[in-house]
Amino acid sequence: MQPTQNRAVAIYTSRCSHLLLIRALFGALSLCFFLQSFSARGENLAWTPQQRVNGVGTSNGPSLAVFKGRLFAAWKGVHDDQGIYWSSFNGQGWAPQQRIGGVGTSFGPSLAVFEGRLFAAWKGVHDDQGIYWSSFDGANWTPQQKIGGVGSSQGPSLAVFEGRLFASWKGVHDDQGIYWSSFDGVSWAPQQKIGGVGSSNGPSLAVFENRLFASWKGVHDDQGIYWSSFNGQGWAPQQKVAGVGTSHGPSIHLFTGQLFSSWKGVHDDQGIYWSSFNGQHWDAQGRISGVGTSQGPSLAVFESRLFAAWKGVHDDQGIYWSSAVTAPPAPQSCAHCNDGSCQCGQGSGAQLCSGHGGNDPSIGCIQQP
Repeated sequence: MQPTQNRAVAIYTSRCSHLLLIRALFGALSLCFFLQSFSARGENLAWTPQQRVNGVGTSNGPSLAVFKGRLFAAWKGVHDDQGIYWSSFNGQGWAPQQRIGGVGTSFGPSLAVFEGRLFAAWKGVHDDQGIYWSSFDGANWTPQQKIGGVGSSQGPSLAVFEGRLFASWKGVHDDQGIYWSSFDGVSWAPQQKIGGVGSSNGPSLAVFENRLFASWKGVHDDQGIYWSSFNGQGWAPQQKVAGVGTSHGPSIHLFTGQLFSSWKGVHDDQGIYWSSFNGQHWDAQGRISGVGTSQGPSLAVFESRLFAAWKGVHDDQGIYWSSAVTAPPAPQSCAHCNDGSCQCGQGSGAQLCSGHGGNDPSIGCIQQP
């Protein structure tokens, strides 16, 4: 570096959370330390181009689960068709849809595998806010049963934890509390409420690091995404995923040792976004390019790939899907911002420093591992 360039280099260490600023000014050096926080994306996903499940449709979106070596999807029908349909994918193509006889929902089912059977649970038709369930052995669905004394205006989410099938749901009508119960294979335990939290859409469940995680959109017009975990005895205080939001609610699933979440954007933003959680923090959100939904996706892992499936945008009731594998993080550039931070990512210095007082191009910065 020539002294006449009068250029500074800022070196940021991501492990010790400090900024070391080395300014070269007419041959003199001065050292300044600033508190700095930075979280780069730990996982990058390479998504395949979306494909459409031919000849099917839904007004709400599908649910996914892997059963007997195939990826299963189940969904409510289009428009006012409240039948529940399902299909399975063998890695090459989707089988013709079938209907679960004698049942229906105004919202859509949730799937999970428990004790060697595929379970589905759903809210009833029209104004029936009861929660119903059935199970599938690979050939036939059992007659539906109702979970006694509970209800939801949206429908439940299912996951298996500590040898029991857990279900969680938003309350009936305007009750935005989040409730849960578990099933031992014979009967459902009395419902319980997760204290101090709420959702206008209902939660998604997944198991990560020996805990049951739940994630949900906030109450009413609060489009923040919140989460908590359950250790078998109680739920931890809720936390918020910073800097993201949804008008519908997320889907969560374990993949490559991390908890992945995916969701529709806020308000009229029908983009599909995702992030991953390593047990300590959520990575910066990514976006699945060139796709969209008016409802939100469902996630499952099949043949070592993370699958997502969703209803189309606006009035498009087609069902679409894509799958992803982890990929090396995309190349990033870094920019020194006027608030003293170093922001790294894709984009120009002005873009990276938006919201950080603007970019000072006379100072370079380097993110050290």
